[in-house]
Amino acid sequence: MIKLGIWGSAVGLLINTVSLWSHPIIFPTLSKGQAIAFARWMVCAYRMYLLIPLMFARQK
Repeated sequence: MIKLGIWGSAVGLLINTVSLWSHPIIFPTLSKGQAIAFARWMVCAYRMYLLIPLMFARQK
């Protein structure tokens, strides 16, 4: 389960990096502030995506 979290985070971060790098093309109406907010939200989401399986593994 932890490997799935790591691989899922790696793939998701790669996709988000590409989308943020080329946000003027992919999201043309997104302002700089909205792009920063999106990046911050994604950091929190990936942190939870990695921490939740680790918490369940420690409970066992």
